[in-house]
Amino acid sequence: METASIVHQVKLPSGLPTDEDFEVTELPLPAVADGFVAVATTIISVDPYMRPRMGAWKGAKTPPTVFGGGSIGKVTESKAEGFSEGDLVIGMWGWADRAVCKAENIRKLGPHALAVPSSALNLYGSNGLTAYMGVEQIMKPKEGETVYVSGGAGSVGAVVGMLTKRRQNNITLIGSAGSASKLEYMLSIGYDEVFNYKEETVPAALKRLAPKGIDCYFDNVGGDTALAAVHKMNSGGRIAVCGAIHVYNAKNMYRKIGSKILFGSPFEIGLRKTIMMDFPLSIGKAYGGPQPEKTISLSGGRKITWKAFTVGAFYVSKEGREAEIKIAEWVKDGSLPNAGREDVVKGSLKDLPRTFARMLSGGNNGKQVLELV
Repeated sequence: METASIVHQVKLPSGLPTDEDFEVTELPLPAVADGFVAVATTIISVDPYMRPRMGAWKGAKTPPTVFGGGSIGKVTESKAEGFSEGDLVIGMWGWADRAVCKAENIRKLGPHALAVPSSALNLYGSNGLTAYMGVEQIMKPKEGETVYVSGGAGSVGAVVGMLTKRRQNNITLIGSAGSASKLEYMLSIGYDEVFNYKEETVPAALKRLAPKGIDCYFDNVGGDTALAAVHKMNSGGRIAVCGAIHVYNAKNMYRKIGSKILFGSPFEIGLRKTIMMDFPLSIGKAYGGPQPEKTISLSGGRKITWKAFTVGAFYVSKEGREAEIKIAEWVKDGSLPNAGREDVVKGSLKDLPRTFARMLSGGNNGKQVLELV
């Protein structure tokens, strides 16, 4: 019987994940039935959202559950219409070197992604579409407004910045990151003002760079950064709550109540502490999750709206495919310069945990992927 190697979680992490939190195990591969496709993995996505999912681990399972998310692979056998041996496909079979997937759960790479297949996990995948949702559907920056993006050099934040500037509405775009090289990168893709949060506090930087306040905030970081941004929001401001990498590795991120792992969006928890509002906690396996837009009141009569979101449903929708095509057109016409920067690690499944930890600690430059060699 053929087998696949998978990475699975073996313990609940305390702080930054380590090699000891994972194991590589061999599992038997099922036969390829009608409507299914066998794939050999070539590229694996490594993303911040995977860290809070680790908090839902409730002990070892038999057979173990593969960890991770998006991967790209080459079809080795197909019994599904529309897929042939050699096709490059993308799906969510996770951190595994091989998989047998139901055809409806994978799709071929679009022609715009074939030259650089990893871009299907990045600019033309969940990262690009997450940025598109935040800019085009939630923040919708207007003429003359000020936009702040935390984690502005990351795989999502960089595209947020470029999508914002392509609107050409005299928008002031501010970004933050944690190294000089990342500040330089943000400036190269159109950010007007940047600052290093390790050298200047976020409240001080926003006071200096946004003296008239912020109209839109794209939150990749959470924690104190998000709270500082909230305090600078102008009335009518919009916040897109995407991630909270600042607190993903906090040892008190999760609270166990009975058999459930309970964790609130760090953004919501921070707001409760700051403006004494009673927001419900989110219960689930992923941070944030799809939530309705909410309006809150701040000091001075200011009202702002915010929405926590994930890209899942949009990613597989007709609208998501249309957005992907739009992004490809904008890259082609130069509207998204330097788009899709990637940090590619070449290695084996055993290298994934340390690549994951490196990304979570800010050591990557762009979208983090691992290319199996």
